[in-house]
Amino acid sequence: MHKASVRADQATFASILKASANLASLSLGKQIHSFVIRSGYMSNVFSGSALLDMYAKCGSIKDSIQLFQDMSERNIVSWNALISAHAQNGDAKATLDSFEKMVQSGFQPDSVSFLSVLSACSHCGLVQEGLRYFRTMTKIHNLVPKKEHYASMVDMLCRSGRFNEAEKLMDEMPFDPDEIMWSSVLNSCRIHKNQELARKAADQLFRMEVLRDAAAYVSMSNIYAAAGQWDNVGKVKKAMRERGIRKVPAYSWVEIRHKLHVFSANDMLHPQMEEIRKKIEMLSKQMEKEGYKPDTSCALHDVDENIKIESLKYHSERLAIAFALISTPKGSPILVIKNLRACSDCHAAIKVISKIVRREITVRDSSRFHHFKDGICSCGDYW
Repeated sequence: MHKASVRADQATFASILKASANLASLSLGKQIHSFVIRSGYMSNVFSGSALLDMYAKCGSIKDSIQLFQDMSERNIVSWNALISAHAQNGDAKATLDSFEKMVQSGFQPDSVSFLSVLSACSHCGLVQEGLRYFRTMTKIHNLVPKKEHYASMVDMLCRSGRFNEAEKLMDEMPFDPDEIMWSSVLNSCRIHKNQELARKAADQLFRMEVLRDAAAYVSMSNIYAAAGQWDNVGKVKKAMRERGIRKVPAYSWVEIRHKLHVFSANDMLHPQMEEIRKKIEMLSKQMEKEGYKPDTSCALHDVDENIKIESLKYHSERLAIAFALISTPKGSPILVIKNLRACSDCHAAIKVISKIVRREITVRDSSRFHHFKDGICSCGDYW
């Protein structure tokens, strides 16, 4: 379009910024930001909101906040972009503060505003606050909760282990529970080791004609594996094969010098793999000195304990981090994007790595952002 001398407008920038955000390509997003400035659209509230959202989804919350502060005009879209930015990056306090400031500024929150607030409460364990905002949504702001809001509430209750309340809410809501809700229940059952409800959730999911992916089967398989019930693991895998569902491979990508490098635990053919191996082994020795101990319950295979420990070292996000460490200047931040949820062992390992290498490491998994620095994660180990 640019070569055809067709002038870009706010809709153009909104689309390409969304694409950049989905890739979490910060360098590409910054190039588009420069183009927005040159095109004279920085004062446009929609372009500004799209830029804010892009930076948030690339893990650069500081840039998002700065953009919001520099806006000459703000509307409900820009406020929602800020609230969502804080929620995505796991800062519940900032999410709720921004929501209250928006209301104080005279803007009427909409369903998008509340979805971000409920999501933040869910990911940070703020159950009472979440319940209060859910009531506020209907009683004060006269908004009818959508399926997405109920899904956030179910997720919030299940994460905190309040399964009875979650089931009651699903029974009372004006929708049938969908794949997202039952998947939330199943994931929380894995965390809280609730096998009985896990079987019920899995049964509901397996009965559905169409599933987005193999997540439900993998979760149930992992629950059985963690309990050492390998016969049941085999039955779940057989059911997957009979239904023609293939397991989604785990992969992570990291952006180095304006190029995305993809890493999979199953793909050891990267030209710098030997160098990456050496870095991983070096880190493992340093991590051991810092008190890190591998959690082999996350290596869900019926194999020898030493093989489990070895397999954990080569999870995709660790491969990506090791590559970033050997490919970027000392002390520079690292951003890793993962297609699946990070396991608890990798979460513990990256906390220790951030302390050892003295770098800020941001990992975006399928659930949210994790900002690691000096051995601490922004999620407070609750996600």
